[in-house]
Amino acid sequence: MFMYSINIFNDIPIINHIFFEPGHSQMECDSVHAHIQSSTAKIEIYDPSAWYTAIRCAVRGDKYTVTEIDQEEIFDFKKMAKQLITNRKIDTDGNVVRWLDICWLQFRKTSTDEVFFKYDQKEDFKSFKLTRRGRRSFPGASNLTLESAYSEPLSIQQDKLNDLIGMCTDGTIKQQYHSFYHNLKGSSTREESEEDED
Repeated sequence: MFMYSINIFNDIPIINHIFFEPGHSQMECDSVHAHIQSSTAKIEIYDPSAWYTAIRCAVRGDKYTVTEIDQEEIFDFKKMAKQLITNRKIDTDGNVVRWLDICWLQFRKTSTDEVFFKYDQKEDFKSFKLTRRGRRSFPGASNLTLESAYSEPLSIQQDKLNDLIGMCTDGTIKQQYHSFYHNLKGSSTREESEEDED
């Protein structure tokens, strides 16, 4: 996703992704999560769309901004990565990339086929090329095409769907929300639904 963005968008010269140090992971969104959890603890939510309003109204004063997306707006970066990236393991100095030790990733428009990284904030950036030596170079922006991640509505585990329909039947879920649950698709196998949920 970072490589796609740095290639496609002219107004993004650099993307930095900096990781927290272990034990120092407190951040502003922790309080956001706490507000949402507290404000929704005693309200009844019968279908996922109700969460949009619940989150918007979780605090007094300025409301949280909630961006609603459709399934068509979720893209398959995993497929693109498999097609384009042939090297994630060896840096430009010939050393093995220690992914779990990386504290900073950087993507630059001036080097769109290269990922820069640090193991320590104070050291200079190291890098690795996205393609193995001797392979074709990383394609330019005009050759990068995103595909939708899903071609049809996602399914859920069949026994989970059965439980939800049962809750509609016994009145636990109110009548006006039944159509949402009756339109869900159940999967035939556990593995299929779990793969979809990932």
